Amino acid sequence: MTETEKLQAVWHLYESEHQHKPARMPEAIAWAAKKNLLREPAAVPGIKVLERKMANALRQEYDTYKGHRYRVNHAVNV
Repeated sequence: MTETEKLQAVWHLYESEHQHKPARMPEAIAWAAKKNLLREPAAVPGIKVLERKMANALRQEYDTYKGHRYRVNHAVNV
């Protein structure tokens, strides 16, 4: 499993534990750090690095529906 796939899996675990409610990256990173799902330290600079890495990983996740490709984790305004 690549780092990107690991970060995507962490995000999906976070989402499922929080009933797929809209969330912000810092909340997901803090949750994952508390559960020891991330290797990097949870220091403030480390958190920003992890946020960028997770955001990039989530942008790369695509699926297809009725022949149309779409981004799985596309942001939604609430």
